[in-house]
Formats: sequence, structure tokens, C-alpha cells
Amino acid sequence: MKCCVDLDNDNRESILMNQLFSGNMHLVEDARIAIGFLHKYQKMSFDRIIDYVITALITSVDYHRIYHFAYLLCDFVEKDEASSEQCNRFSRYIEKYTRMTELNECDTEVDLHEKLIARESISALAHSLYLFYKRHEIDLPPQVEKWREIGQSPEEYFEIRQYWENGLVCLRN
Repeated sequence: MKCCVDLDNDNRESILMNQLFSGNMHLVEDARIAIGFLHKYQKMSFDRIIDYVITALITSVDYHRIYHFAYLLCDFVEKDEASSEQCNRFSRYIEKYTRMTELNECDTEVDLHEKLIARESISALAHSLYLFYKRHEIDLPPQVEKWREIGQSPEEYFEIRQYWENGLVCLRN
């Protein structure tokens, strides 16, 4: 993916967008790594990509896509690349993942695994949003507060609680 660094911004963004929305999870992961690299060296603005990622995350029903897009958005939020308007936009929809990723006795082993990784990534993103709102002294949306309650519940899985209990951040790159 290092070839993206040498391209102009329009080509770079186009390549990353094609990879992010290709449906191929290996390409999505490669795009996440490239975005992290470009972020590190401040090689491009990510405003449009953030908007696309928010839209993809809101509309996705695939747990693996949710996982990748949530951690990507998490990175943007933690690095203050996402605006308060973008954070608010996603925060309005974060509650849907409470129900969508709830584990129940009818789930197969595969369902449990997929729901758990999606739930973990949404918990990490909710924690990043929580820290963003606190850092910028913005009122906490009730949807993020709900995830804070979930993340602090002793009945919840460790993977979900770890961000809230240990103050972890989800920076991946």
C-alpha cells in the first residue's frame, strides 16, 4: 500500500475508497493500514472518507464490516480527525448496535463470535466518542451514555468492558 503515498490526493483517495468498499476484508484491512500510515505522515485530509465510513457503518449488517469500519472510525475520532458534527451523526445511530450485537441462546458458535467482535469494536468506538465529547466539553449524547452503561456492566463480556474499565484507546496503527 505504500504506493498510495506517491499518488496525488484524488488518486490516493479513490484507491482507498475502492479498497474500503470492495467487500474484500483483506483489502479493507490493507486500506485501514494505509490510512493509518498516511495519517501518521499527514499526507491527506480524511473528511470525505470519514463521511463515507460513517455511512457504511450505519448501513452495514455484516459483522466483519462493522468491525473494520468501527475501528477505522475509532482511529479518526481518537486522532481528532472527525469533526463534532461527524461524531454526532454517528452517535445518533450507535444504539442500533446494542440490539444487533446482543448475544442470545439461539446463536450458533459462528454467530456468537461475529457478534462479539462487532460488539467489541462498537464498544471501543463508543468509548472513543465518550472521550471525544469529554475532551471537547460537549454534552454526552444519550446513545453514547447507554454504551458507557453497557461497557461498565459486570454482566458484559470482558472484551466489551475493557475499554471502559481500563481506559484503553483503540488506536490500531
